[in-house]
Amino acid sequence: MINKEGEVIIEIKYNRINELQEGLACVERNGWGFVNKDGREVTKLEYDEAEDFSDGLALVKRMENGRLLMPPERLC
Repeated sequence: MINKEGEVIIEIKYNRINELQEGLACVERNGWGFVNKDGREVTKLEYDEAEDFSDGLALVKRMENGRLLMPPERLC
């Protein structure tokens, strides 16, 4: 992922990278998790499914049990 100046901010080491939402991007590489705008992983890549942050929350799913992840300001 690159910023507006063309600088690489998230290395291509993930299978999927969603757009930044509320300062975090949902990424996948053998599991879903989140990285911040600097590309630093702020959660483990341990979820079977994950959705982008919206209104301070993101829905993540692991082994058929959905749960809400804490707001991004607690992760960064």
